[in-house]
Amino acid sequence: MKYRNLLLATSALLTAAACSNDGTAPEEVGKSVELRLTSSLSDGQTRAFDTDADITRLQGEQIAAGEKVYAWVDSRNSTTTSAYVNAWELTAGTAAGEADGSFRGDTHYYPSSGDNVDIYCIHGNFTGITAGTTAFPETALTHTVALDQSTPANYQKSDLLYGSVQNQARKTSQPILFKHKLAKVEVKLKVGTGTTVAQLTNEGTTVHILNTKNRVQWLPVKQDAFASVTPATTIPAYGGTLGDLSFEDATTAATTGISMYLQKDASVADAIGNIAVFGEAIVVPQTLEASTATPLNFIKVHLASGGDLYAKIDADKEFEAGKKYLYTITVNLSGITLTSSITDWDGGTGDNLEANLNN
Repeated sequence: MKYRNLLLATSALLTAAACSNDGTAPEEVGKSVELRLTSSLSDGQTRAFDTDADITRLQGEQIAAGEKVYAWVDSRNSTTTSAYVNAWELTAGTAAGEADGSFRGDTHYYPSSGDNVDIYCIHGNFTGITAGTTAFPETALTHTVALDQSTPANYQKSDLLYGSVQNQARKTSQPILFKHKLAKVEVKLKVGTGTTVAQLTNEGTTVHILNTKNRVQWLPVKQDAFASVTPATTIPAYGGTLGDLSFEDATTAATTGISMYLQKDASVADAIGNIAVFGEAIVVPQTLEASTATPLNFIKVHLASGGDLYAKIDADKEFEAGKKYLYTITVNLSGITLTSSITDWDGGTGDNLEANLNN
């Protein structure tokens, strides 16, 4: 009788193990390995003008706590890949005791077959994905950059991110390096002729990016299934393609535009300790079209004391995916002047850019 019970128990264990290849918690306790993902937005390179000690950039090196990410997991063997987990909804940490870059969500496990996995992760402001069921997108998603980015929440949801790894064996924690797929504009306000720092830091002072389209079609793309894949493969070559652009509201884009998130910049101060402003906003990669005959309003500074000051462009200006554009704005009573620089968003010093901007 003891031998018979032992055989029945062994049979039941093998049956449970055979049914555990669906990405959910398996019955084969002791042999399952949980899929745990972590994130980063930094590749370890020194970023030339991200060193301001008094500025904390939004979503700089980690996805902000509370942001949603969808992950797709494929099972990979020596000849084929197959969908394993669809639209795994994850929330960026941090619960008590969790490290930065952690995720919370349903528990999934590496395939009980022992296959390696490919993982594709997306963060963006779009609809049409149902957690747990939606297959990896084969048609373009519509991502919307918020027109009001004056709050951290609206800025963060405007950031389109994609991260991926391939051919990964079981491990305790699987890091995913995310890449920015859009562009970013930063501004530093400085005092010019006839103005004071106190004027720039009044509660009602705002900064706006004008005349940019804020919707884009984006089609994420997987790595070719068996094209020389190694664990070190990075995503820029296959991170997806940007398509058609559009305005959510063309009138608002021309007059109010994208309201930037602002914080005080202690590196710009006057004799009595008033400090000026640093601003940041996500923009869709695009070319702003202008001409010397009809300059285009580009950046608007609205002063709490009254009045709007504009920077205009009189030649086409291109914003590239993955790039960050820093404008130092000198605010004069008669108008504003700007200088600018450009860098890769995710690291490196980038190229210098002389902006052709008019008051």
